[in-house]
Amino acid sequence: MSNKMTGELGELVKSGDGKIHTGPFGSQLHASDYVEDGIPCIMPANMKNSRVDLTSISYISELDAKRLSKYLVKENDIIYSRRGDVTQKALIRQNEAGYFCGTGCLLLRPGSNFDARFLTYYLSTSEIQKWIVSQAVGATMPNLNTGILSRLPFNGPEKLEQSKIADVLSVIENKIELNNQINTELEAMAKTLYDYWFVQFDFPDADGKPYKSSGGKMVYNKVLKREIPEGWNNGIVQDIIDKVPSSNRVPTKEFKDTGEYPIIDQSQDFICGYTDDESTVIKPETAHVIFGDHTRVVKLVNFDY
Repeated sequence: MSNKMTGELGELVKSGDGKIHTGPFGSQLHASDYVEDGIPCIMPANMKNSRVDLTSISYISELDAKRLSKYLVKENDIIYSRRGDVTQKALIRQNEAGYFCGTGCLLLRPGSNFDARFLTYYLSTSEIQKWIVSQAVGATMPNLNTGILSRLPFNGPEKLEQSKIADVLSVIENKIELNNQINTELEAMAKTLYDYWFVQFDFPDADGKPYKSSGGKMVYNKVLKREIPEGWNNGIVQDIIDKVPSSNRVPTKEFKDTGEYPIIDQSQDFICGYTDDESTVIKPETAHVIFGDHTRVVKLVNFDY
């Protein structure tokens, strides 16, 4: 017995008591119907990385949600953008159940034949996205409809195997999301720190107190046309930094996957390879800032490289 499931998405969804239908039309929900607080209304602009992005989301009243209850989403539904970037979609998770499928969207309810997480990953593959774009209609703006989505070809495992695959992929995805959140928080902390130090001048003084707020002396700077902490001055970068001493260059063809010393270049990767050639090594006494003259990538290095 084969554990493969093959066919058009619409038929496979329908046989599992799922459905694919269009979201409400503009005539059913007008711009004047949106309210400041109520039921979140998912629009194409609220789809990001196959998730619902609550940034700048609109709301409808509970009365309108009840009137148009067929468009309220359930956990494991997939909402698709119907116009523009027709590859945009969002998987509805537990805390988003009861939100509203807004205008400009299609609602895909996978049914019992699918693990919704696996189907979302499947729909995110480049091959399927290219298929969707190639089938979209419209001379000026691509449009997706229920017919196109229903004809989408599916060739994959049955649900039990789908769930096993989705479990693994979900762990990786959640780790990536957590890392992105950490990066966002660190960036916000860096901006706050910069503001305190170089805008408000409330860096810690000798007693660990905020300098300016604690009465630290400020002096007027004619060039900057503002007061700055006593002892501070203005200048240009080339006057206040030293250039890193040069060393022997490591040819790209000699980069190793492992080695004694990491190689730093101007690519996005922090470390691009390794070498054992000590004549190429720079040993910083204090941290070095590496600035890519073409890529503009900036790296902070505080180890031998």
